[in-house]
Amino acid sequence: MIKKFSNIQFFLFGVNFLVGYAFIMAISNAYKDIGNYFIVLILFCAFLAFTVGVVFGKLSQKIEGYGGSYLYVRKAFGNYLGFLTGWLQYIQAPLAATAAVAGIVWTFQNVSIFGSNNFFEEHQTYIIIGSFLAFFAIIIILNFGIKLSYIFMNLLWFFKWLIIFFVMILALFNLKNFSSNFINSEKINPSFKDIVNVVITFFFAYGGIEGITAISEDASSKKKINFILMMIVIFSTLFYIIYYLLIVGANGKNLNTSNTTNSINITISSVLGSGVFATVLYFFSIVSQVATKLNAKLQNGWVNAKLIAPLALDGFLPVVFAKKNKHDQFSNAIYLDSIITIIVLIFYWVAIFLNSHYKKELDATFSIYTLVVFFQYIFTFLAILKFQSKKFNLIKLSIFENIWFSFVLIILIFLSLFWLISNFIDIFSANYDFVFQLGSLFTVFIIANIIYFFSYLSKNFSKKF
Repeated sequence: MIKKFSNIQFFLFGVNFLVGYAFIMAISNAYKDIGNYFIVLILFCAFLAFTVGVVFGKLSQKIEGYGGSYLYVRKAFGNYLGFLTGWLQYIQAPLAATAAVAGIVWTFQNVSIFGSNNFFEEHQTYIIIGSFLAFFAIIIILNFGIKLSYIFMNLLWFFKWLIIFFVMILALFNLKNFSSNFINSEKINPSFKDIVNVVITFFFAYGGIEGITAISEDASSKKKINFILMMIVIFSTLFYIIYYLLIVGANGKNLNTSNTTNSINITISSVLGSGVFATVLYFFSIVSQVATKLNAKLQNGWVNAKLIAPLALDGFLPVVFAKKNKHDQFSNAIYLDSIITIIVLIFYWVAIFLNSHYKKELDATFSIYTLVVFFQYIFTFLAILKFQSKKFNLIKLSIFENIWFSFVLIILIFLSLFWLISNFIDIFSANYDFVFQLGSLFTVFIIANIIYFFSYLSKNFSKKF
């Protein structure tokens, strides 16, 4: 893998890193809950993501090194909040792995093959087991070496974009009823809670913008990072809107049947029915969609290692995880990331088999990821605002930037607290839909404090002896 990205390479990597399976999975959920307000939702999430990108871009230009939020928050607020933020920044990837596995399972939704219109329901258990095995295989490939991983990543990128553009072209053939399909008359007045839940779920489609800045050291021109980030967000947003318009225009209320409706498969069904040609395309679609989900692990593996290494260098993890191999990669950190990801996946496996509800609500994993990301963002926004003080005098923000960043910070805090409080209250009304998400988030914070406690004891013990 090359040591430095050119501006174009950094842009392409960023687009590939940002645009993935999350958006395609989230369409049916969002369309079912908020109808065509979804376009407003896309623009709102894009605004949040762009602001995050600007904040991280400014910080990356002033504070050098791998680690992203960890470096910024530790410098501003000390070891504890620094480590907590670094942990939240890293653990997103293993949590995203559960979403990727859920995405592989979701790939088989609305597939009509082998004479069955309920293929997913009839083979659900085998599909879930197979999705875990496929993801484990990718983890093994990642640990075989950079060259092999790079080859597979490019191959999976090819399949990912092939199926996305193919289904968009296919949707063009079914746009004759666009005007009627585009109007969702069943639910056009969503509750505020619906809107917040959809924002928390859908923001996963923009998750990763800060991960791109975390590897800004690999960019050949750091001065243009903000501009490149802006272009990545703008391109992704325009792409999301175009894809949404095409899919909704081609399928209309067919997307409104379930939170787990597969927009790709249902488009194939709407245009081609269930004949032989459609069956062949279903197989091609499944392979390509699975490739899209698996690609995320190969991309995240390199980024995750550069988030683990600073924690090891500062003594929160064993220093062996900060060592580089002959390819200038943190190979030990990649091994650790793989082990943690496997453990998280095993717990997720147990959860979905203990509670059949999570076999259907596959987007539940998105909420966990977004909440962890939002907490990371909150600490990072507080850090950039603090760096203006006389104590640091590290960054100078204009009045507009102060108002802008403070406004988004308030939004992030409000969304996070509203989601947590409203869904926690629902538990007392015997609504257990979000117990998995709440429990997972609580566990993330507990583990972070346990690691910090033992690292604190280890450092004090070393000082005495």
